[in-house]
Amino acid sequence: MSEEAELIVKAIESLRPENIWYKDYLFPVVSSFLSAILGAFVAYFTLQYQDKIKSEREKLNICNDWTLAIEGLFQSLVAFKGNYYETMSRDPFQRALSISSIIGHSPPMDKNVAELSFLVPTKDDPSSQEVKWRSLSRINALISNYNLILQLWEKRNSIERGIREKLISTAGDNAYADLNHKQIIDALGERDLVGLIDLTEKAVHLTDDIIIESNSFLNDFTNTVKSLLNLKLINKYGRLITFENQENKFLQKLVKKCPELDCSILVNLYGAPEAVIKSKYDNGY
Repeated sequence: MSEEAELIVKAIESLRPENIWYKDYLFPVVSSFLSAILGAFVAYFTLQYQDKIKSEREKLNICNDWTLAIEGLFQSLVAFKGNYYETMSRDPFQRALSISSIIGHSPPMDKNVAELSFLVPTKDDPSSQEVKWRSLSRINALISNYNLILQLWEKRNSIERGIREKLISTAGDNAYADLNHKQIIDALGERDLVGLIDLTEKAVHLTDDIIIESNSFLNDFTNTVKSLLNLKLINKYGRLITFENQENKFLQKLVKKCPELDCSILVNLYGAPEAVIKSKYDNGY
């Protein structure tokens, strides 16, 4: 073979791929493995991100649902109070006889407080435990006392009509307003009168307390949950519902408590000291 032919053969042989084992066997395996791991990581974090968005949306919906529910509760109570707040004095006789049966029906509230479990403070954050509306027991008490108010007004309605008719039959259609305490007791009897006064004061006091409590919830709850939600993550999904009544003068009047009961008038009728009677209508708010 000529020298020139040998050079051509060597050039052709040099074009053959080198038989490097890790290129032929290891690299394809490693490449496939790394691609699978990368795909798994991408899928995992994508799923985590989607779950986070879903969780934040659910919490936002729960918060807004509770705000609307408590606003409905608040509006029901101020509607009750609107029937009598302008005529209230400190005299328990006048208070009991000036409030007619309240017409209307509000359904009891049945809410699952446990769905607000994300509000519960951690032990590592003691300062957050002092935030009023992160206490589920307080929220639960608000709901329970609202339902109790409905029962109190309903029970009072059931006895008020009969007592009013009894008083009218004795003193005339409107003349009973001019009767003194002794005449009212003589006309109704102590048992019926005490029953009406007691139900009236329980309903009035608890209505005042829960109006103020629900107003506090509506004013503060949004700010309480803002720090617990990632609103930037769901800013295109929805907004937190807020409640403001500062400019509503009518509501501002109703949020204030009724005149304080003069318990001294009831000492003889109840047969109890003034302090005991006062504590009877103290709901702890």
